[in-house]
Amino acid sequence: MRKNQVFRKGKWELWFWRDQYGLEADFLIHKGGRFALLEAKFTESPSAKEAAPLEKVGSILGEKNVDELGIMARPKDSFPLTKKVKVISVRDLWLTPPD
Repeated sequence: MRKNQVFRKGKWELWFWRDQYGLEADFLIHKGGRFALLEAKFTESPSAKEAAPLEKVGSILGEKNVDELGIMARPKDSFPLTKKVKVISVRDLWLTPPD
């Protein structure tokens, strides 16, 4: 992801986010005052339970400021996991051309 950031000439910032209670997001992507929160999981089938921390972090940052909540995982295809969180197939990450 860092190489992708450099390729896109720094149009966005990549961070790890954790609060004092241990609530975390593996990747917080910041661009123009907006956020995308991503969690990385090795599983092929993430559960809704794994989406709950992302939803909490999103509410802390302010839902109006968050464009995407996603869990990067190994399913064949991406799919919605909850009303707010999408499972993103690693395959889709590599096939998406940079903007």
